[in-house]
Amino acid sequence: MIKEIEHCEHQHSSVELVGNDRAIDGRLSELGKISLQLVQADQRETYELWKEMMQTHHYLRSSTLFGRQLKYLIVSSRFGCVGGMGFSSPAWSLEDRDRLIGWNDEDRSLFLNYVVCNSRFLILPWIKVKNLASHVLSMSLTRLSEDWEKRYGYKPALVETFIDRENYSGTCYKAANWLHVGTTKGRGRDDIDHRRSRSVKDIYVYELKKDFCRGLLPDRSTEDWIEREFQFAELPNQSRKKRLIQLARSFYAHPTENIPTACSGPDARAQIKGAYRFFDDDKIQMEDILVSHYKNTVLRSKEHSVVLAVQDSSSLNYATHKSAKGLGSLSTEKGPVGLMMHDTLAITPDGLPLGLLDVAIWARDPNEFGKKKERRNKPIEEKESVKWLNSFKAVENLSRQATQTVWVSVGDREADVYDLFELATVSHCELLVRSIQNRKTTDDQLLWDSLGQQESKGTMIVQLPKSGTRKAREAKLEIRFKKVDIVKTRSKQTTALWAILVIEVDVPKEEAPVSWKLLTTLVVNDFDQAREKVEWYTKRWGIEVFHRTLKSGCKVEDRHFGDAENIKRCLAIDLVIAWRIYYLTIQGRQTPDVGCESFLEDLEWKTLLHYKYQSPVPPEKPPMLKEAIAIIAELGGYVPRKECYPGTQVMWRGLMKLHHMAIMCSIFTQATYYSELKQLLELNGEADYG
Repeated sequence: MIKEIEHCEHQHSSVELVGNDRAIDGRLSELGKISLQLVQADQRETYELWKEMMQTHHYLRSSTLFGRQLKYLIVSSRFGCVGGMGFSSPAWSLEDRDRLIGWNDEDRSLFLNYVVCNSRFLILPWIKVKNLASHVLSMSLTRLSEDWEKRYGYKPALVETFIDRENYSGTCYKAANWLHVGTTKGRGRDDIDHRRSRSVKDIYVYELKKDFCRGLLPDRSTEDWIEREFQFAELPNQSRKKRLIQLARSFYAHPTENIPTACSGPDARAQIKGAYRFFDDDKIQMEDILVSHYKNTVLRSKEHSVVLAVQDSSSLNYATHKSAKGLGSLSTEKGPVGLMMHDTLAITPDGLPLGLLDVAIWARDPNEFGKKKERRNKPIEEKESVKWLNSFKAVENLSRQATQTVWVSVGDREADVYDLFELATVSHCELLVRSIQNRKTTDDQLLWDSLGQQESKGTMIVQLPKSGTRKAREAKLEIRFKKVDIVKTRSKQTTALWAILVIEVDVPKEEAPVSWKLLTTLVVNDFDQAREKVEWYTKRWGIEVFHRTLKSGCKVEDRHFGDAENIKRCLAIDLVIAWRIYYLTIQGRQTPDVGCESFLEDLEWKTLLHYKYQSPVPPEKPPMLKEAIAIIAELGGYVPRKECYPGTQVMWRGLMKLHHMAIMCSIFTQATYYSELKQLLELNGEADYG
């Protein structure tokens, strides 16, 4: 029989551990009411109690739980704390679990956060009450969904746990209807050497969402593209992630407006205040925001056999607010101030921008201007040109998540850096850059002079875009190529590459001929392979369109902040918005006959059709993407012409107008609904319809 300890009805601040001087052995009902007390971050006393209990009595001790987490005290209303529980982020890869669910690598990347791990469960050793453990497990699963949603904004679908089979049998989990699905491999989260040095554990799971283990994954159709794009953002808490998504929606709806105007609405004052508080938060770094976009870019890249990682630099001029801290000179010591940006954009060989892979932002030191000769003697790590190597390494790291895709880093003439060639030749990623230097080869000849003396291997036609004073036109190009061993000037080291010389013939009057000198690690043994690489290089222009969209469409140089770090946090959102506008524009050209519902919300495409056909009748089916893009572009001032596609400029204007129209359409739809409801209730004699 249980001997009751004198103890008042517990309060959160006064929960005490049941001492080991009193063994408790009896029926579950004699413990009184069993409850779970959530350990809050600001409740130091309960946290220390949980930590001490685990450190002393749990075989895994109280080591820091992984990722997202919740901790509970198990409390008896008559005796105090009798144990504790801990839930955390799941294991990344479990063969038996993943086989049960039936998901692939992409599914796991998208839905793993719906799995939660029961990483700690402890009933104090001197509490010998039958059915207590299974009772607590059942209680926790009901409580877990609600608490997890409050803290992290969504409900988990599956809970997993691991039972050390050498010491425990998992009886309480079986009694609580958990399913045994297999065993671990005896490794662990940090086992990068595959040594399998840990004990093999049994894997048990419990479905919180019915049929999750039959591959019926959570429905994400109600989530818009912004939620999906920022779902992996590594921010301090859920409230900041919600603010991020809210800001992204505002920026996307008003791409050309400043922050106060973009954050318009019924609670505009609070939104504006929240926006500047977010951008002023030192706990948030630019990379924390963009890491989610990078992951989504890789997921999109998995669908393509070849992805071009185009890297380029651009200056961001903030001369209108020179007082901002952390800015640097852009051209000369006393010239305009701002920030330098070097970004890498994933583009398919067809020209579809899949997203960013890397972004670096820095301020130039004005004291370094005029020291070109000194920089020549510095190692590459101390030069600004190291940006090309850093970008290449970033792409190489991400490419390990999509090993079936061929990744090709593409750069302009500034990327003609020997250290980059060396790096690329020992990497699984490829390199394609435009050369500016007439380097020596092992046969003691100048590369481009000797290649120019060869006969042409064939010709190809390329559409040149408008650039500066050059008009958009068609160019006929002669192609020459060969494998070469280029020599590093000082060390005399050699690197084997393929060289492609591109020279325009039949040049129109008053036009400068095109001349491209390309170096690549890709094999070029015949004309078709050479032509393919030239076509790939022409997609480099896509990053220039992206930069123009970022500056002219998102007006990033008009963002007013007092510190460069604030600018960078805001720029992280603008970069994703600029990509999305560009992506939508190109997608409309390449896949015009797919439905637009994957790119536009229901209210948006319905508003477009209301406007197009001037009809109040709600449309039943969404239009094709081609039609939707054309209507949006016309809203932005596009005039349809034969073989002329809308550009990003008319698209961002049209999207901004569409947002305003959709809001008004929603308001009028609701007004019509309530008017009809009022009439219906009055006809039925129901006066109180409020």
